[in-house]
Amino acid sequence: MMIFFAVALTCVSAQAQQKISIEIVDYGTYTVERVRTNTAGPLRPHDVDNIQHVATTTTVPAELGAEFGMRYRVSGRKEAIVDVTELDLFPPPGLKSPNSTKPLLKYSDRRTRKIGEVNYIGYSFDHAWELVPGTWTFQLWIGSRMMAEQNFTVVAK
Repeated sequence: MMIFFAVALTCVSAQAQQKISIEIVDYGTYTVERVRTNTAGPLRPHDVDNIQHVATTTTVPAELGAEFGMRYRVSGRKEAIVDVTELDLFPPPGLKSPNSTKPLLKYSDRRTRKIGEVNYIGYSFDHAWELVPGTWTFQLWIGSRMMAEQNFTVVAK
């Protein structure tokens, strides 16, 4: 009886997860208004507002001030919110911050998102040490499932 209950619970949980999806609304380059800079971590990500899509592209110039990323919408089950892990993967050899002894190969941020709202994950080149050419990848995860991915090719100017 206990084994059946555990199997049934696993099936219900898997079905609930399958009802959630993430749609990439747009991607490319953007202009944003910085609302606040978070001080934790080596990258100090920014909270942004007034996000304006400039161009749909997967090629980004490695130049200070370039802002790129994607907007996405979480759809699915009736709950009002869901935890989304936003993961940035940087090309080898990684980002070499002067504040760190090891290169940074990825950055992860867990966010609570409302079902149906459009959200933004992006990156802005603020320092010369961030200008690393290669494939930059943004991934969106819910639990252990990757729900969406967008690659960008950063090219040296």
